[in-house]
Amino acid sequence: MEGGWEWPGSEGRGALVEVVLGGLSREREAELDLQQVPKLNGYEVEWNMAAEAWMKGLMKVFSSGYLLTMDYGMEAGELFRAERKGGTLSCYYRHQRDDDPYDRPGMKDMTAHVNFSRLMELGQEGGWQVEAWLNQERALVQAAQGGFLAELEERLGRDPQDAKARQEIRQFQTLTHPGMMGRSFRFLWQRKLSEL
Repeated sequence: MEGGWEWPGSEGRGALVEVVLGGLSREREAELDLQQVPKLNGYEVEWNMAAEAWMKGLMKVFSSGYLLTMDYGMEAGELFRAERKGGTLSCYYRHQRDDDPYDRPGMKDMTAHVNFSRLMELGQEGGWQVEAWLNQERALVQAAQGGFLAELEERLGRDPQDAKARQEIRQFQTLTHPGMMGRSFRFLWQRKLSEL
């Protein structure tokens, strides 16, 4: 079912309520089928229609160029696994994560993973090609190989006890570690050449 969030009317409860808008439109049902979203009772999925509108808007404005999209997310096959029946919605209040979007409305950051397959499809429909699809680990290691990492190695070669260089290496390792942000934060690089 399609739904949304709204503030309660005059009840004065100070919480968000979910509003069920009715059955899925044929268009939305077809998109969910295309993305192979499981049709399981109680299966939850977040669908960011604003991201789709944003992507379609870019396709109209730019006739050529490069587009880099970075965020937490994955391709549809991984995002919509049957085991992920609760979706990816996460809430954060004072750096503490929870899954209750109804608690403390307006005081929490709410986020959900991006369906990068959908962004790739929309781009291809507009003539944009995928140049690179990388997780953060691969993207940062590739970007750092020629400069940043070589410089750190050189500094540590001169002074193995260089505390600042050691700290920078630890920070880089944290950003690229698979258990941290290394695998869940993704980079989608798309390109469209101008038509002459």
